[in-house]
Amino acid sequence: MPEIRQLTNDEVQALATKASKMSGDSLRIDVNDLVSLCNEVLFIRTRMSGEKTLEIRSIVSLRNGLPYVTLTLGSTLVQITVQEAIQHATRILEVAAGSAADGFLVKFLREELHAEPAHATGLLSAFRAYRETTLGMLAPDDLPAPTDEDA
Repeated sequence: MPEIRQLTNDEVQALATKASKMSGDSLRIDVNDLVSLCNEVLFIRTRMSGEKTLEIRSIVSLRNGLPYVTLTLGSTLVQITVQEAIQHATRILEVAAGSAADGFLVKFLREELHAEPAHATGLLSAFRAYRETTLGMLAPDDLPAPTDEDA
């Protein structure tokens, strides 16, 4: 069952009333409708608080039964497919690893080799280009053709 953070008694009562109207039966409340409504309230509460926490949730659409991932940051809500979420997660991991390597390189150049900021930035650009090429982040047509010296 999806996670629901704590709601006030008034919120629960209002949601139960709305869920029973959605299901058309005041004695039976669809749990998925109630969970969806609770998450709506939490989304609105987060948006109003100005919170900047990135929330990531898995959901299953009540309309089509398909799985989705929702991302909420402050007042921005994005719903994406599982495949899109995996692509974004992969890209985030690649960029995070690259950022850590960039930070190490600049720190090493500045502190150990006493490089000037402009020189460190130039080397960082060359390092990034090399990393993108070797990790296949560029399209194959963008890569230089191999020469006899490469062999």
